[in-house]
Amino acid sequence: MATIDRPLILYISPPAWSLPSTSAHSIIALLFLHIHFPTKYAVVECTDPDISPTGTLPFLAHVLHTVAPLGEIVGYLSTLDPETLVPTKGVTVDQGLTPLEKQETVAWKAYMDSNLGNLLSLTMYADLPNYVSTTRPALARNMPLPMVYYVPRRIRKEHTDRLEQLGWGIAEEEVQERTKSHPESRVINTDELKRAFRRDKHVERATPILEDLSHLLGSRDYIFQNRPTLLDIYMASYLSLLILPPFPDNFISSLIRASYSKLFTHTHRILALLPSWPDEMPKLPPPQTSLFAPLTRTLRAIPTIVPVLKSRMTPREDPAQATEQLQETGLFSVGNLVYAGIGLGAALAFAGASGWISLAPPEVELDEKVEAIVEEVRVMDDGRTVVEEIEVTLGVKDD
Repeated sequence: MATIDRPLILYISPPAWSLPSTSAHSIIALLFLHIHFPTKYAVVECTDPDISPTGTLPFLAHVLHTVAPLGEIVGYLSTLDPETLVPTKGVTVDQGLTPLEKQETVAWKAYMDSNLGNLLSLTMYADLPNYVSTTRPALARNMPLPMVYYVPRRIRKEHTDRLEQLGWGIAEEEVQERTKSHPESRVINTDELKRAFRRDKHVERATPILEDLSHLLGSRDYIFQNRPTLLDIYMASYLSLLILPPFPDNFISSLIRASYSKLFTHTHRILALLPSWPDEMPKLPPPQTSLFAPLTRTLRAIPTIVPVLKSRMTPREDPAQATEQLQETGLFSVGNLVYAGIGLGAALAFAGASGWISLAPPEVELDEKVEAIVEEVRVMDDGRTVVEEIEVTLGVKDD
């Protein structure tokens, strides 16, 4: 079995856009595994993060260990012997780094998780045209019902809420307001003005970050020494999701190609270390779900779906807001509710026909006599409460 030959099993988000995953952390974990344990791992494409111990992807399964999130995965793998996979006392990965390079690795990892993570959230989720045309279809393509209707929206909300707290968000109201106040708004196409405003915001955010990364890499092929290390993997994984997806508003990709060609080349150099996807990638089939998994997911989704339906039934003053929400969440019509009802009815009918549950009322044998004592409570005229015990016989027909 593949699980014996390849005992390290990595569960990652499904692939898209010629990349092994839509998640930067999944790509990082995969590259890290392949570089240091090339013959010891297999990949499982997973759409249900609920099977992860932390409820997030990626996660790693190794014998009796289940490890997540990414930081824990890297820490766990860093203590394994590359040949025997036996835990060792020392760290076996990136041993050749100097103490200063190790310290810089920790600092730059935090920098990339924060700044490149925010830049990725801005491009993939906060930018509505990018999300609607590219990100959401890629996320929803492999999701089962009813997750396809609410999980992409939930993911987008997590990213946009975090950006709003950091002051990175691009609200559609802001775009429209800036477009209306533009002195040439009556002459130039409004859509072009909106696109120009988004481009300026993206470039404004991306330029200082790309400058820092460009100085970090310099003229070298790799950040440290003459081989890829964890920091190379981090940078290339984040940049790959900014460069390769075919976003309609692909301003950052254009900026990297035009002004930061070393970063562009470095990203492709690191990605080329992976086997060709999916033909040569060691893969295992997705985890099997139970017969009633769709029903279970539907019931669990009710608290999430109800606010969506409520918001749909609430009239909005601004038509643009309604259009944004419809594009953001995908169509959730009465037909979808009917589908869910049919699915629930079919599941109950199948369970009844199979004898797993009984839908008939319980039978009562009237000829069986059961004696019981019941209490009768009465309030007397003087206000006293009297409780009397009465012996009755149940299960006997009255003539």
